Amino acid sequence: EGEDQIGFVSPGGYTHEHYIKVVSTTLKPLRSKPVHAYEYTINSNAFESETGVPQIIISFDLSPLKVVVVEESKPWIEGIVSMCAILGGVFSASIIFEGVLSSAILTVAKKLD
Repeated sequence: EGEDQIGFVSPGGYTHEHYIKVVSTTLKPLRSKPVHAYEYTINSNAFESETGVPQIIISFDLSPLKVVVVEESKPWIEGIVSMCAILGGVFSASIIFEGVLSSAILTVAKKLD
């Protein structure tokens, strides 16, 4: 009997709540025209109704904010400087670690003697 139905059947007295939020979005790539689009999120809940009467609640929210995603390129020299900073940080951390480790080994060696 239930095979001919489309959708779903819920017990009587349930409230189905659907919330849709829409945000305007603009994507600005480096070498092409901007793309205007809409992003949305959907949330659905079902719970037993307080009144015992089945309900459906649909909330539609248009966000007043706009998301703008801009693609930017950086000069290649910034990449080299960042790489040098990372390597310098790793080198400094390894020197500090080696100093702490050698001091700990010397302290343990003195206590054993």
